[in-house]
Amino acid sequence: MSDFLHLLKKEELNEVFNSIQGEGFQVGFPMTFIRFNKCNKACSFCDTNFSCALHHYDANLLSQQRILFTGGEPFLFHQTIKTLIKNMKDKKFFGETNGSLYEDFIAKNVTWAISPKNKEDVFNCEKLLKANENSYLKLVFGSEDFDFIFSYFYKKNKNRICIQPLTKGSHFLNLQECVNFCATYNIMVSPRLHILYGMN
Repeated sequence: MSDFLHLLKKEELNEVFNSIQGEGFQVGFPMTFIRFNKCNKACSFCDTNFSCALHHYDANLLSQQRILFTGGEPFLFHQTIKTLIKNMKDKKFFGETNGSLYEDFIAKNVTWAISPKNKEDVFNCEKLLKANENSYLKLVFGSEDFDFIFSYFYKKNKNRICIQPLTKGSHFLNLQECVNFCATYNIMVSPRLHILYGMN
């Protein structure tokens, strides 16, 4: 367990914490969240506080069976992720990515929730889906290029799509519209359970 302290680089991290997964196909599972501190996008609805600096963490956080990489954009830190995976073979690894970047080892060895925000990223998202049969699309309802991205993937990947509403802080901005859309297309709603529960 002490390996955790030297496998992670504090200068790359925003925060590390234990919580439940509130989104996507693993909703409800307890996980250790490793949030990286840089991203190659600047989404207006992003809920990551990039001014937050990591002050303290300890090896006990890695007690969860499931480890999730988020950000920021985890693919910017693929070397650190690769090192963790190779040294922690008893864990299951998950991640959240905007789908714009690719690195073969972590694409294959992490189950990714892929959330493309721009239509130019769809081809790379297809590559990520092919790399790991358990990875899936988590689309943000009402985001830029949502209609194009949903239409592009719906026919071939209907069972690998979930859709989540926009939020601002703890407030849902288009929850009912999102639910109505998912009902029309028989798609899973990603509930953002951690917000409903008042957790991280």
